[in-house]
Amino acid sequence: MFPAGAAAKEVLLPGVTHTRERIFNGGRPVILHVVRTPPPSDLYRLLPIRANGGDVRRETVPAMQRRLSSRATTVGVNGDFFNLASGHPSGLLLQGGVLSAQPSRWRPALALGLDDRLISRLFGFEARSNGEPPRPLK
Repeated sequence: MFPAGAAAKEVLLPGVTHTRERIFNGGRPVILHVVRTPPPSDLYRLLPIRANGGDVRRETVPAMQRRLSSRATTVGVNGDFFNLASGHPSGLLLQGGVLSAQPSRWRPALALGLDDRLISRLFGFEARSNGEPPRPLK
């Protein structure tokens, strides 16, 4: 274990690094895994991937990477908790404009913005009176 504030950095591929940082959250040590990449381009892209191609079953991050390895070099990060019994996400899942799981009031969600930047915050919903389904608040 390394001391708080210390970081272990490794180069994964040209322009892509992984840093392991130890911080304290509420007095408890937490290890953060941070992957830094160049801006999105023809060579680099951030793409959320669901376990088993979207089926509600569990799959490890290394298994997802192996599944995708014939199409791309991948760096995998586990992005959400899930229900151990059902495999359903425990927080917000909005993909391709389809809401599959509602946001949690107590935990922020990780989102990919229209500019391909990551967003982490609490999300809420508003009711629609014209019969359309609810949509995320901005």
